[in-house]
Amino acid sequence: MTIRELYDRIEQMNIPSGYISLQGGFPDEAYVIQRIKKRGSAPQWEVYYSERGGKTAPVLFETEEAACDYLYARAKESEDYYRKHNIIITKKPQQQKKKKSFFGFWDR
Repeated sequence: MTIRELYDRIEQMNIPSGYISLQGGFPDEAYVIQRIKKRGSAPQWEVYYSERGGKTAPVLFETEEAACDYLYARAKESEDYYRKHNIIITKKPQQQKKKKSFFGFWDR
């Protein structure tokens, strides 16, 4: 599975998008996948749980497919848990990021 396919599958699930980051970083209380490129070596993929600005239980993978499959399995476990215990989850508020336009000015 690729990142794009993972995104499509997560959209179909009962998991708010704010609980999974496909862009790396350190969102609060979210599963994260990111590509790691080290000089002189092949890229790797890392999946971890991010909370309070830190990584919890990081796992490295050699391929995008393996990392995406692993993250999807974690998301599926979460979805199954929520359903089993009748937990209603709501979407986290997403921070609105300003995007630069083609000319370099901030869009409003």
